[in-house]
Amino acid sequence: MKWELKPDNVETVLAELQAGIVPTSIFLNHTIQKKDPFDGMNEKEARKKKRKWRKLKKKFGVKNKSLSQQAQTVRFQLRRIAHGSRD
Repeated sequence: MKWELKPDNVETVLAELQAGIVPTSIFLNHTIQKKDPFDGMNEKEARKKKRKWRKLKKKFGVKNKSLSQQAQTVRFQLRRIAHGSRD
């Protein structure tokens, strides 16, 4: 199936960057290593990206799931939109 791509796939990362969020593979990797995923960004940029993430979660109906499941759902929806197969 064409949607079964790894989170660090180039198309996936580009779709996430185009949507205005930190790529989920980088975010999850930093979270596992107990590092700040927004380190190196100014406070205003980090706030924008966090807000965009919350908006995408709300748009795609992601609630009461683990962070990795949320990321997987958002990635899937962003790839669908990037490929033009939006409902």
